[in-house]
Amino acid sequence: MSEAPVATPAYVRSTTDTTVWEPFVVGGKATGEVHWLRTTAADSERTLLTGLWRSEPRTFAYPFAADETVIVLDGELLIEYPDGETLTMVPGDIASFTKDTVTTWTVVKSFKKLFVING
Repeated sequence: MSEAPVATPAYVRSTTDTTVWEPFVVGGKATGEVHWLRTTAADSERTLLTGLWRSEPRTFAYPFAADETVIVLDGELLIEYPDGETLTMVPGDIASFTKDTVTTWTVVKSFKKLFVING
């Protein structure tokens, strides 16, 4: 059995083999599940969120509420921009997105990413 995340004033430790997941909600709808590694910044005036996110195939709108960087661990994701440009992400891909970018995500194959959201 996996351990729940361990938090101290200096660090948060977890495992990628965790069973501690919760719904991740965007615009009032669950868009997958999240395992939080960090939900606060040392400076209370900044946003810093880090975790693992996973989803089964689905399509949903995803407006970036803050700057976000992702590393794809499993699966396949298509990210579509309003101008029609599409980005395909697969394991090993790393991308960084700017706050207020509007996208539509289509999870093609069961997907998992590591993410860092900051602002």
